[in-house]
Formats: sequence, C-alpha cells, structure tokens
Amino acid sequence: IIGAMDFDGIDDYVNTTDINEIDGVSEVSYSAWVKLDGLKGWGGVISKEDAGVPGTPSTIMLEANAGFGGTDDVFVRVADGTNAYGYTTGDILKTDEWHLWTMVFNGTKTGNDNRLKFYFDGVEQSLTFTGTIPGLTSTGNAAVELGRYITGGNLLNGSIDEDAEELASSSKPKSKKKKSPAKKGKKKKMNKTNRGHESTLRILQKSREKQQKSHDMTATKGCP
Repeated sequence: IIGAMDFDGIDDYVNTTDINEIDGVSEVSYSAWVKLDGLKGWGGVISKEDAGVPGTPSTIMLEANAGFGGTDDVFVRVADGTNAYGYTTGDILKTDEWHLWTMVFNGTKTGNDNRLKFYFDGVEQSLTFTGTIPGLTSTGNAAVELGRYITGGNLLNGSIDEDAEELASSSKPKSKKKKSPAKKGKKKKMNKTNRGHESTLRILQKSREKQQKSHDMTATKGCP
C-alpha cells in the first residue's frame, strides 16, 4: 500500500477482521498519523467494538463530539462490558494538518489516569473519564476497523498514513523514529513514555490479505 489512506466520511473504511493478538491483554497501544479534512464528530480512526452498542466490549480511538470535549477533541475507550472511556477537552484537533495520535492502555496499573493515556504529537493530554477502565481488553470477535466507528456507522473524513496504524502488547518501550507524513525528511520523535513498543503488529501489513474496502454504510451521528 503506497501513500496515505484517504477516507471520504461517507462510505470508506477498512475492515481488517478480528486480530486475536489484542484480545484479553493487559497492555495495548493504538497509534496513527491522522489528517482531518473536516470535524464531523465520532469519526473513527481505529476501533474494535463487539456489537456496535455503547458500553459493549470495545477498544477505540476517534474524534469526540458535543458533550464529550467537542468535535475538535479526541475520544478513547477500553471497555469490557461497562461504558468506560476518556476524552480530551483542549480543542486540539485542526483540519488539514498531520498529527500523531497515540492511545496507550496499561491495565496492570491502578486508576483511570494511569491505565489509559492519550498522546498528541508525543505530548500527553489530560483526559476526562467516565466509568472504570478495566484491567484487560475485551475478548470478543469484532473486527478491527480503520476509518470507522461502528456505533452509528460514523466514518472518518480525512487520511491515515500508510505505516502509522500500530497495535502493541508489551510493557517494554523502545526508542523509535518516524517520518511525519506532513514533512518528509524531518523525523518526529515521541517522548520516552510513548516512543513505540516491542511486538508491534502492522495492521495493514499483517492482515493485508484479509482487508476489504467497504461502501455499504453512510455516516450518521452516534453516541458513546
């Protein structure tokens, strides 16, 4: 796959099918270079949700919406059957700009602030929480999807860089350098707590043969 994936916010998303390596684990991270063409609310970046119903087992990272920071904020969730989530309130999202989004979950720690974190361009953002973040991710059979939040069929209006989708399940961070899609040749480095992880799974490389572009849903507003 060459270049960034572009999603029109209408009927574009990628279904990688289920990825068992992230089921029932105590540590996982989602990371993606994202450029938004519009702020629509609930635009999915990476999501895995069992039934498309708020509170069902899920692990997601997407645009927030009114009442949850706003369409210019980010919503993250790791839930095991209860509606537990966090969202930023700093109005951090802008259109037509590439930014590195990273959600880090560590269920071995205590307290929501320690178990679920979100970094924007390598800088940790304060999260407002609801519910209790669990110690393990869900063990359901839902597909991991890029560009869509399955609840309400909410689709991303923007782009995700080709090599930016990562899932990891290790507590041992290691130094990692990555070129920003916005400035080829300039290396952007994350801070020590969030540079990358061992056992990284490249979704598009590992599951390429299982992916399919779908065009059978339209974007609608949803709720967490």
